[in-house]
Amino acid sequence: MKDEAVRAAEGWRSVSDFFEGDDNALWKNMYFWEGFDLSSNIYLVKTQEGVALIDPGNDYSAFYELFASGLCEPVDIRKVLLTHGHHEHVMGVFELLRGYPTLRSSGHLDIYIHEACPNAFREIAENLGCKVHFIKNNELISIGPFTFKALHTPGHTMDSMCYFHEETRSLFSGDTVLPFAVASPDPIAGGRIDFQMFSMRILRQLKPLHLFPGHGEIVRDNASKVLEGNYAGVIKKVIGLQCPWIEGAQFLIQKGYLDETVFCCDKVLEEDPDNKMALYLKASCLNDMGRFEDALGVLKEIKAKGIFNNPMYYIAYGCALLGMGKYDESISYFDKALELTPGFENALVYKGLALYLSGRVDEAFDIGEFERAFMGNFKEQLLETYGQSQEKTEQS
Repeated sequence: MKDEAVRAAEGWRSVSDFFEGDDNALWKNMYFWEGFDLSSNIYLVKTQEGVALIDPGNDYSAFYELFASGLCEPVDIRKVLLTHGHHEHVMGVFELLRGYPTLRSSGHLDIYIHEACPNAFREIAENLGCKVHFIKNNELISIGPFTFKALHTPGHTMDSMCYFHEETRSLFSGDTVLPFAVASPDPIAGGRIDFQMFSMRILRQLKPLHLFPGHGEIVRDNASKVLEGNYAGVIKKVIGLQCPWIEGAQFLIQKGYLDETVFCCDKVLEEDPDNKMALYLKASCLNDMGRFEDALGVLKEIKAKGIFNNPMYYIAYGCALLGMGKYDESISYFDKALELTPGFENALVYKGLALYLSGRVDEAFDIGEFERAFMGNFKEQLLETYGQSQEKTEQS
């Protein structure tokens, strides 16, 4: 019996086994070999135009069993998509080329990897007759009738890539997103925790449904949940594992990490829906991100909870209205802030902006605080945030 510490091999499995009841063509033409500690998962897509692999792993027995099964021949392999240059993901390329001379002599193996990959890998692959393609972010790669979008997701390594199949909302994540842990950045390979956080922020926008990770089982239907867990884990590494979420939010907003601040606020609000600081921080961030309607929703929630009688509430409400183009309506909210705190500079600046955008330019420049802010570097920031070009404003 094989040593279970090495591998309890289940062989190549059809991905359709994981998607019972879903007859998508990709599942019917895709196979999975689960890796172990020294080898990544291997995904195989078979089409009439040939076979493509997503990460060939580092397990010679995978290819021995593949070709013995009759599923394909060595010369059928035409493309290899790599998620990054770590040996447990890429060494299978050399196993294929050295162990199966017909594939090497065919000269038609195309390898796709980011240009930040290890130089040694590229040089060896080219010397063995491969065509190495440096893929770029958002590049589309065709595998027969199936199209995958390449996404540059640095963090674990600088060359980390994910591949997204939009039709099925399937994410092939390498080590960027894992179902059981958060992969640590590898500084030797250019890994950085802040880049890892930004990459996960981008992946969240895709709202993936299925996850095909570099290690561990395929995740059906719950990819976004796994991604959220990884995102939370990376944020915790940035703010400190023992740092409370609300303190993390205050730390991140000072760094300008608005998405992550909102995430931390949501974590606080899950346990304490009435947390005033979390609500105000979230509304402020949403305004700064240009998500004015979302900010207004939070502000209405604050009012419903009866915790709105302070100047920052009225300023945030006025800014949300500003962003929605309701300039005249926003002025009354800045005035309410000034009633509570006369001379409050932020309220005066934003009131001046509301007057300016509504065409009441002379009144706006009668406010000295606005004039000083607007004549400085703050002008471009204000106009960009509130969606108004200088030219259009001056013509109104």
